[in-house]
This record gives sequence, structure tokens and C-alpha cells, in this order.
Amino acid sequence: MHHSDERLIAQFIVTRDERLFTQLYQRYYRKVYASCFRFMKEEEEARDQVQEIFGKVFTRLHTFRGQSSFATWLFVLTRHQCFSARDQAKRYRFFSLDAATNHYDFLQEESSMEDRWIQAQLALHRLPLRDQQLLERRYLGNQSIEQLAIDHGLTQSAVKMRLKRARDQARLLGKGSALCLA
Repeated sequence: MHHSDERLIAQFIVTRDERLFTQLYQRYYRKVYASCFRFMKEEEEARDQVQEIFGKVFTRLHTFRGQSSFATWLFVLTRHQCFSARDQAKRYRFFSLDAATNHYDFLQEESSMEDRWIQAQLALHRLPLRDQQLLERRYLGNQSIEQLAIDHGLTQSAVKMRLKRARDQARLLGKGSALCLA
């Protein structure tokens, strides 16, 4: 039986049954590893960070409030862990923009839907909080333009313009990744 993330988390918090945690681990291991590898650029370091992340998830799962999806919460934790590890190790790598463009073109051709989703999440989380929330409410929460206008005290035209600017900025940050928000 396939349970939602939220149900697994709720049951795990109550029972501390490691089998429930194992289901979350198996469900997200590949995505977390892919994210870690993108941040760390080394297989062994990425595997180490995955173990650190899931150790933190195990001990901090009770702090998950459900204000976003578990996947988003996990991705933010992943990003923070990898950035912290990189900063601690002082391993900054520099490369030419030509090399980055060529590498990105290769990734774009070979990227799966999962990879494009991760790239979209990366771009989204690099936006200002106001823009993140607006895009999330519109496209992940399926909130109408009319409701967003009411909630923000704006005209519908202003909301549409903010959405367009936020999407454009996300596309730039995602370096043209398939951010399918249109």
C-alpha cells in the first residue's frame, strides 16, 4: 500500500517505526542524491551528505509542519546541508562560462523530468520570498488570479505582471531549465 508522505510522517512521529522512515528514505534517496551530487560535484561527498541529511531528517522529522510539501522541506534541508558542507570544506570551484554553458547544454538534452523538476525547485528557491510564495500559491496551490489579487490588495493585471516577472526571473536563474509554470 502506498501512503502519502504526510501520512507516513504522522505515523512515524507517533510510532517511531523505522519501517515507515525507510519508506520515505527509499522514496527520496535518488532525488536527494541527485541534488547532493549537483551541489558537491563528487560521488563520495554526495553520498556522505545524503547520509547526513537523512540522519537529520530522522531526528528532525517532528519539526516538519506541513506548510509546504515534504519534498520541498527535504530539498531545503538538502540545499542547506550541502551549502554548509561546501563552506566548511572551503571547496569553491571556478570554471569558465563557456564550460558551464556546454555542461548545461549536455544536461538539458539528457535531463529527465525529475532533473528538470529539481532545477525548477532550485530556481524557485533562489527567488525573493514574495515571488516564491506568489508562484507557489498560483501554480502549486492552484489559486486563481482573482484570489491572489484580493489577498495582495492588487489588481488582477498587477498580479499577472508579478507572476510573469517571477517566472522570467526563475527561468533566468534556472538557466533555461524547463520550468513549466506558464
